[in-house]
Amino acid sequence: MKLIRYIVVLSLMASVTNICQGQITLNDQLRATFANLQPAPDPAPFLFELAAHESNENWFVPINYDDTNYLDNWWTVFYEMQHASISPNLLPETFGLQYQAQEISKTDTIPMGILNLEFNRFKPDAFDSGKYFFWDNTGIWDNPARIEDPYEKNTINLNRGTLHDVFLGAPLLEFSNFKNVVFKIDPAFLFYSTPYNSEIKMPPIHKFKINFGDNTGWHEFDPAVITYYDANYDIAGTKIIEYKVEADNDLRYSKCAFQVLSSSTRKTPDEIITMDGLSAGIYYGCDNQPILDKVV
Repeated sequence: MKLIRYIVVLSLMASVTNICQGQITLNDQLRATFANLQPAPDPAPFLFELAAHESNENWFVPINYDDTNYLDNWWTVFYEMQHASISPNLLPETFGLQYQAQEISKTDTIPMGILNLEFNRFKPDAFDSGKYFFWDNTGIWDNPARIEDPYEKNTINLNRGTLHDVFLGAPLLEFSNFKNVVFKIDPAFLFYSTPYNSEIKMPPIHKFKINFGDNTGWHEFDPAVITYYDANYDIAGTKIIEYKVEADNDLRYSKCAFQVLSSSTRKTPDEIITMDGLSAGIYYGCDNQPILDKVV
């Protein structure tokens, strides 16, 4: 029972004596409790129980046709996965990444964020008894005589063993003031487990596909290459952007809401000049006289 599992876990954390008193977060306590346990048979770079979760478990799946994601939720899941990493700091710090995305958005370009991460998780009854673990007021440790491991198997794709997947995409600005939008697919905002497993920063062999909801269908992108896509929406309103990965018969899919706030078109500069690292857009007026406006 999941409720029993978390009640037991919280009781354990309250009595662990190797945690210093003071500014210790719940995530710190979870790490102190679980980080040194025997890993799963198919080890992943992330363990679900290492993080306190505010988001719904429905998001921690590789395929979600039913639920429409939104930006705040994407950041919440990212933050939770950041703390769920078995080795600290696998993912960048959340607020720093948010700042980077905001700076890019100031240039009328919206970066895309994608999570495609593997994780392990314990069985719902892992802490119901001493079948898998022992514990006392000093901590928790593996039962050396257990005859099966305490990790939950992947029931969506049996070939994955004890590996589970979270796949979630979102534009890192939730709206545009104009119906013509420039999206940026940037490796700095694409996060996948392959480099964490191999410790080699190489892109996965598959490519991401995105349907921007602008009636042009699916577009394929190489996650190792910075690419820009110009979306031209017909009218204002809520648009559904879809994301998927297809590799070795293993489908990943999610969708996210995006708001186009007006049916106006953003005017692009008539001319762009660059001096000393600063780019400036030149807009011609009705009398064809240039009007300077900076575009960084």
